Amino acid sequence: MWTCYDPVFDCDQDFKEMMAYGTWSGHRPFAYDYVRNRKPERIAELGCFYGCSTFAFLQAILDGGLDTRFYAVDSWIGDAFTGTDYREDVFGTFRRILDRRYGDLDVRVMQTSFDRAALQIEDESLDLIHIDGSHRYEDAAHDFDLWRPKLKRDGVLFFHDIGEDLLYGQPMGTRRFWQDLKKEDGACLEFPFSFGLGVWSRDEEGIRALQAAIDLDHYQKLVNLRDSEQKDLLRKNYFTIRNLRAYTGWLEDQNRELEEWNRYLEDLLLPEGREEGKEAGL
Repeated sequence: MWTCYDPVFDCDQDFKEMMAYGTWSGHRPFAYDYVRNRKPERIAELGCFYGCSTFAFLQAILDGGLDTRFYAVDSWIGDAFTGTDYREDVFGTFRRILDRRYGDLDVRVMQTSFDRAALQIEDESLDLIHIDGSHRYEDAAHDFDLWRPKLKRDGVLFFHDIGEDLLYGQPMGTRRFWQDLKKEDGACLEFPFSFGLGVWSRDEEGIRALQAAIDLDHYQKLVNLRDSEQKDLLRKNYFTIRNLRAYTGWLEDQNRELEEWNRYLEDLLLPEGREEGKEAGL
């Protein structure tokens, strides 16, 4: 039995632009439902950034009252694709939201490389791993090979950025790696939207059971609805801004006319007084 929830993500109150509208945001409903339904004991996330995916998992843990340990792994210094984003205090923002909204949960923040973090995690100890690191093929393959042993036999791995979306005009290496992975061992299912999310496991029977339990169209429809709402909001904001600019322009024109009228009145009514004031140094 698979229950589809209608969650409210508390983190949106702090940074909605990066949480509700981020590239990972389309997968939040499924991630939330997965955790609520499967109740994993141990989750590791490789690549947290501002926390769009992190807080989706944690919201499910919080709402479900689950006894789940969560490993948040990220260097928070960026890479070739995200380096300029770290001009802002990304980790500081992540930490503040974490402490404010999910501070009572068992979250182990590991501000280090994926390789070093792997040394601290026992093999076959994780129920769920989410990989959302470098988009380069070689890095994606390395992260997968390094962390796959950390999964339990029936564990599941989420892999982001497997979609057909282009990055800087080029296909993402993560997508090419995912296509190769599908040809090898394990079983998988895919969500093509929001830069694509792949779900992989050595437990083929478990993946088939997951495919049978969930309605992929349900999550696609949620994304379509959200996109429509965003487009409607953009349209409204566009016309609001356009009208405000027009009103601002009208006010500026009125102000110029008033200034010209004031100068005219001063020249017409107070010419002698002005000259006398100048002579007096006023």
